[in-house]
Amino acid sequence: MEIAAIVPIKSRSLRLPQKNFLNFNGKPLYHWIIETLSDTKLISKIYIDTDSEEVIENAPELFDVEIIERPEKNRGQTISMNDILLHDIGIIQADLYVHTHCTNPLLSSQTILSALGEYFKSNEHDSLFSVTPHHMRAFDHTGQPINHHLHEVERTQDVPVIFEENANIYIFSHSTFIQNNSRIGDTPMIFEMDQIESIEIDTRIDFEIAEYLHKKIRARDI
Repeated sequence: MEIAAIVPIKSRSLRLPQKNFLNFNGKPLYHWIIETLSDTKLISKIYIDTDSEEVIENAPELFDVEIIERPEKNRGQTISMNDILLHDIGIIQADLYVHTHCTNPLLSSQTILSALGEYFKSNEHDSLFSVTPHHMRAFDHTGQPINHHLHEVERTQDVPVIFEENANIYIFSHSTFIQNNSRIGDTPMIFEMDQIESIEIDTRIDFEIAEYLHKKIRARDI
């Protein structure tokens, strides 16, 4: 089976400027996810969708990757990731796609393999996306409780778990994406991840926390 990994890397980030290229424990941030995917044996090929001249020039010299230069219509801060992926799967011929981000430096190859294994074991799901479970009393935007009773102080371990889509792993086929115009299909599998490993970097504090934990994990202190 041909399994293609897709990693989007944009040149500009608003909340944390130059986020994807900052020094993260000795390497540009985006290097870590490419190394992780390179170590994931079931991945047949890695594709980087980018508008960054730095990535276009340097990544193919450092890694076994294919570059998809992002067209002008898909550049900018308001473009949907589904639009980017739709363009990419029109170019990439594969049986299955694994989509992740370079802002997930703690994601491990073993977890990606576990997600693929869970997906292959089931015939009931047309896609997979990763989540972080939270044991908490949650409310919607109107202040109404989502998973508990408003006037009952239930223990957090007793209320139904809340799942956060963590943007670490998406698995889908070409047909699933085309039918839904989305990386998540009609019958997705929810794949739970460890809270530490699933950290996604959006802000400076995210970066500092992730770098600290990444260093501890590599030193086997966690």
